[in-house]
Amino acid sequence: MTACPDELTLTRHLGLGERGAPDPAIAAHVAACAACRDELARFTRAIDRARELLADVPTASHREEVRTAMLARAQLAKPPTPTTPARRRTWVVPVVSAAAVLAIILAVKPGTPATPDLHAHGAIHATAGARFTTSRPPDEIVRLEDGTIAVEVSPLGAGERFRVVVGDAEVEVRGTAFEVIAHDDRLVAVAVTHGRVEVRPTHGPPTILGAGESWHIAIEGEADATARGDVAPPVVPPALPPPLGLPRPRAPRVLPPAPAIRVEPSVALPSPPARPPESLAFDDGWAAMRAANFPVAAAAFARVAALAPDGPLAEDARFWHAVARSRARQTTTAIAAFREYLEHHPTAPRADEASVMLGWLLLEVRELDEATRRFRAGANARSAAVRASASAGLAAIAR
Repeated sequence: MTACPDELTLTRHLGLGERGAPDPAIAAHVAACAACRDELARFTRAIDRARELLADVPTASHREEVRTAMLARAQLAKPPTPTTPARRRTWVVPVVSAAAVLAIILAVKPGTPATPDLHAHGAIHATAGARFTTSRPPDEIVRLEDGTIAVEVSPLGAGERFRVVVGDAEVEVRGTAFEVIAHDDRLVAVAVTHGRVEVRPTHGPPTILGAGESWHIAIEGEADATARGDVAPPVVPPALPPPLGLPRPRAPRVLPPAPAIRVEPSVALPSPPARPPESLAFDDGWAAMRAANFPVAAAAFARVAALAPDGPLAEDARFWHAVARSRARQTTTAIAAFREYLEHHPTAPRADEASVMLGWLLLEVRELDEATRRFRAGANARSAAVRASASAGLAAIAR
C-alpha cells in the first residue's frame, strides 16, 4: 500500500472493543506513515476524553451518609430478587469520522485542555463543634476556624498540594497523618502521627515536623514558639515556707461508722453491631478507585450489589462498578454494567450521566442506534456538562 487510506478505512485499524486484529497491510502502512499515525492518535485521544468526561469520585462525607443509611436499614433488608439482564443488540454500522469526533468533543469546552481525573486526597475527622471548609484539587485547602481536626492525606501527584489554613498560618503536607487545633481563627497546635509536615505560623519561622513531633504556640512567656514537644512545660508554684512551730496536739476525732454500701452486679454493655460484608466491600472499592486499580474496584463494587441487591448501597455500587469497568478499558463489560444500572435505576440522580457515558461506549463499538437513544436521554439533564456531552455525541453520530 503506497497511498494513504481514506478516513473510514484508517479508523478501522484501531481494533477497538473486541473486533479482532487490524488489517496487516494497513498496520504496515501506519507504521511507516507519520501522518496516518497522527490521525489515529487524535481519534484515540478523542475516545479517551469521552470515556472519562464525567463521574467525579464522591467525597468521604457522602460515603459516610450512605453507610449510615445502610446500617439503619440492615434489619429491614428484603430478600434478593432475581433480575433479567438487559438484552443486547449488536449490528455493524458505518464508522464515524475521526476528525469530526475530535472536533466536536473539543468544542464542548473551547480552548480548555483535557481535565485530569481529580479527587480529594484528605480524609478529615473533626471533633464536635469544629468549624472548617474545604476546596477541591489540585490545590486542596482546609480552612479551619475553630476546633480540632485529624487529617489523613494520601500521596499527592505532580502539581498537587494539600494545606490546612488557620488565619494567616499554614500547615502543608505531601502524604501523612496529623492533627490540627485552632481557637478563634488562630493556630494553636499541630501533632504528626506519621509522615512530615511544614508549619508556617503567622509570627515566627517555618518548622518541619516528623512522626511523633508536635508544635504549639508560646504560653507563659515561653521563649521559642516553634519548640517541639507534646505540651508546654508546666508552671511550678514556689515552695511554701517551713512552719514556725510545732502544732498543738488535738484530741482524736471519732468518726461515725460508714454506712454499708450495696454493690450492684455489673451489667455488660452490648458490643456494637458488626459491619455487614457489603459495607466492607464498598470501602474496598473506594480504596481501589483512589489507587487507580480499576479492575479491583470493579470487582469490589460488583460484590456489593451481589450481597445486597436491594440495599441502600446497591445504586451507588452499580454505578461505580460501570465507571470502574470503563476506566479499566473493559468496553464490553462496561456497556453491560451501564445497561444493568439504567435497568435497575432508570430515575436515579445519576441516570442521565450514566446514559451519556454509555452512549460514548456504544459509539466506540459502532452501535449507533442505541448510542443515539442514550445521548437523547441525557440531552435534558440537569448538569450542563452532561447536556454538552450528549449534544456532542449526537452531532458525532449525525456526521
